[in-house]
Parts: sequence; structure tokens; C-alpha cells
Amino acid sequence: MKRSLCVTALCTIVVCASCARPRPVAAPPAPPPAEAFVPAAGLVGSWQEIQNQGLPVTGKSWTFEGNTVRIRDGEHAYTGTFVADPSRTPQEIDFVFDGYPKNEGILLVTADLLTLKVRDTAVERAKTFDAEPGYTLILCERVKE
Repeated sequence: MKRSLCVTALCTIVVCASCARPRPVAAPPAPPPAEAFVPAAGLVGSWQEIQNQGLPVTGKSWTFEGNTVRIRDGEHAYTGTFVADPSRTPQEIDFVFDGYPKNEGILLVTADLLTLKVRDTAVERAKTFDAEPGYTLILCERVKE
């Protein structure tokens, strides 16, 4: 009987101790290292978002400088980092914003238009610029300085 009580007490202590241990918290993804940065031709500068999922957009801008991207949407502003791989077809781009998982996308810069297609709920990076579920398709126009 005493042995049974000791075993029960020991098990209770072990279970309580294991529950009390702090659980590891997943760290947000680290921004890409600066040496990984490769500018996509024509991407650097300011862009005005004009379409999102085929619908007109006003008041939203994107600015690419170095390996930093800034998105301003009305009173909200987001700053993150990006890495572009212009050697891929279509060109690839990865975004990292604090508090959000890395987002993979593709981009196309033609004259004064920037087309971005980024993962929304899709599992893998887009391969084409066709509209399809799980991705966000964005069209921006270069801001004339």
C-alpha cells in the first residue's frame, strides 16, 4: 500500500513538473542575410498598388530600397526585408515581415508595371501569373519622381 502511494505520488510529481516546464516558442523567421540580397532589375523604387486580385486599389504603396521593402496602406505601414532571384523564370521573391511567416512569390517588372504573385494559403510558390485560389495577384505602377 505504501509502495503504491509512493509510486502514485512520484508519478504526480513527474506529470506536474513536465506540465510546468516552459514550452519552446518558435522564433519568427530571421530576415535574409544581406549577402543573400540580389536586386531584381528595375524593382528598386516606389510603386503605387493599382490592382489586388483584379480589383482597383487606392492609397497603397510599395517601396523597394536595398533589401528593404516598405508597404504603406493608409495609416498603416509595414517594413520588412526581401530577397529576389532574377535568375529564375519567373523571377522569385521572398518577403519577411516581423511577426509573419516568410512569404514566397514571383515578380515581373515590365517598363513601369510591377506584377507580384504571392502565396496566401497555397503550399508552394506560384509558377505562373494566372489568377488561382491560394495566391494574391498584385499589380503596381511605378511612381514617377
